[in-house]
Amino acid sequence: MKNQYVFFTEEGYTIAPNNDTLDSYQILGFEAGETPSDAMSLLLDNNPWISGSGFDVSKVQYRIVLRAT
Repeated sequence: MKNQYVFFTEEGYTIAPNNDTLDSYQILGFEAGETPSDAMSLLLDNNPWISGSGFDVSKVQYRIVLRAT
């Protein structure tokens, strides 16, 4: 079993119900891998819209959501 990761970035914003613009984290996706780097490569390969939308992949952060046993 491989670790499961969530990838996110501080880039971007959201619009509140009252139409205020708010800075927020953006969840880019979830991916499995032996290492965070492996999982990130899979994430980017499977989701070309991430780079295509202008996200700076060097700013992408991650957390383990499920550790391999």
